[in-house]
Amino acid sequence: MVLSCNEIKDRVIYFSKEWVETLNEEANARPFLVEFFNVLGISSKSIFAFEHIT
Repeated sequence: MVLSCNEIKDRVIYFSKEWVETLNEEANARPFLVEFFNVLGISSKSIFAFEHIT
């Protein structure tokens, strides 16, 4: 999926507001990464497939 710069910008703003009050980094690491890469249009399936390879 190709995202425009404006769409990424909107997603980044939303993402930052959603995660601003996160306190426990270890407990939220995986959901944070899934949502962060989603901001860029990268699916969680491809992220964790790569994680298992390395």
